Amino acid sequence: MVPFLNHVHQMKIVALCLICWGALLSFGCEAPVVSTAAEKPQCGNFLPASVHIAGLTQLLDNPDSKQPQTLRVFVELRDLYDSKLKAPFTLRIELYKSVPHIPNRRGLHLQTWPDFDLTDLNTNQAYWQDYLRAYEFMLKVDPPVSRTEALLLEVTCHTGQSQILSNTYLLNPQ
Repeated sequence: MVPFLNHVHQMKIVALCLICWGALLSFGCEAPVVSTAAEKPQCGNFLPASVHIAGLTQLLDNPDSKQPQTLRVFVELRDLYDSKLKAPFTLRIELYKSVPHIPNRRGLHLQTWPDFDLTDLNTNQAYWQDYLRAYEFMLKVDPPVSRTEALLLEVTCHTGQSQILSNTYLLNPQ
């Protein structure tokens, strides 16, 4: 009877060794994962990737002359997922008269307003309209333009990441 107990005892030891060996192979033999500096940060997807001129952009009439004298521009910054966002940037707004068959695809240059530096927090907030998730600019058009003319509005955005984003919008389409 003693040889049988020895055999059972040996089987328990072998089974215990196999369990430990299996656990060691499945859990403890992996090298630690080390992130490299070359990996792109995930927050880069939420930086400005495009600029849009919102459809609310319009020419407003002067109450006295009934001529369009003020340009109300709504500018949206969007990330890679096309979500509107708020970010520091510098903006240039230009107005062109759309003329077919001339070398400059934008048309005849009418006006360029001084650049808007929205890198300062307070200045950025002053132009931001949270309910629209867009920036609003009221610009005097001098000289006034006609409502019958097709106008092309161009915005150029310089972001802090040395990125230039641009978009155009047709006003008074014929």
